[in-house]
Amino acid sequence: MKFEMIASFAHSLTFEITSEDGNYELPEEYVLCVDGEEVMRSKRLVETVGGLSQDTEHEVTITYRGVSGSVRARTTRESVRLDVRRFGAVGDGVHNDTVMLQAAINVCPREGCVVLPKGTYLSGPLFLK
Repeated sequence: MKFEMIASFAHSLTFEITSEDGNYELPEEYVLCVDGEEVMRSKRLVETVGGLSQDTEHEVTITYRGVSGSVRARTTRESVRLDVRRFGAVGDGVHNDTVMLQAAINVCPREGCVVLPKGTYLSGPLFLK
């Protein structure tokens, strides 16, 4: 079994397990720990751990069938967080928020993050940078 980080973001890390045991998931759960603390149990071969601090190095350990593997991974730096509601998005599932969402995306600088608070955002196509 091979375990590696495949993506790093400001507040999350994504990992992949390569195994001959299954196509999309393992037959048994593994335990995923971040900095020595269990954060989830899963069978999925690709998993994302969220809620992490930005620009911070973490030790991530997976234990499967009594065998552990660890990697050190660093979250990225976030220069700014742009809340779409400050651009006029409503997120009520009734109002069309396309223009407001696109405005937030358009002005978001490199290493920035566009945040959609909890809600239902009605939108047409959006163009990402």
